[in-house]
Amino acid sequence: MAAYQFTSDSLVTVSVASKPILGMKHEPVIGAAPPRTRIELVETDGRVSADVSFELDPRELAPGSHGRADSEKIRANLVGKDVLDADRFPTIIVKGRYEGTRTEGKLDARITLRGVPQHVTFPVTIRHEGERLRVQGEWEGTLTSLGIKPFRALLGALTLKDWVRLTFRVELEPLEPE
Repeated sequence: MAAYQFTSDSLVTVSVASKPILGMKHEPVIGAAPPRTRIELVETDGRVSADVSFELDPRELAPGSHGRADSEKIRANLVGKDVLDADRFPTIIVKGRYEGTRTEGKLDARITLRGVPQHVTFPVTIRHEGERLRVQGEWEGTLTSLGIKPFRALLGALTLKDWVRLTFRVELEPLEPE
């Protein structure tokens, strides 16, 4: 068994897409670093498993690489009452189990958004860089499958598509044995 923790270079992101306005496609991204969480990797007969559990405050989600004024408006809408409703539901909970090999597998996760748990399965790849592990996974689905109604504003002129991409790119560093 080996113990690891997320480094500060780790990132979890949420991408959504608006319906084109004047022919312009818009795909805002918000993200946050997961807290330093202990993860125990168990290897048996060439198979690897690990339980993963952490919480994020949706109000700490930061905008991606858009123009600054636009980014803050987008972030405010995504964490506002019509999408994540962060004031009523201040915690996004992620609990899951990785099963696979030392290089690939899947993470079966229960993600709680707006107080409602939803099941999501991420294909996962793992790169070994010295003692550190770079782990990434991505899931695409619909906002409604996560219990979120697509946001609409300006009498429908600004509307989110019923689409979402959840991505994680995390780096794990080894912990000293206890």
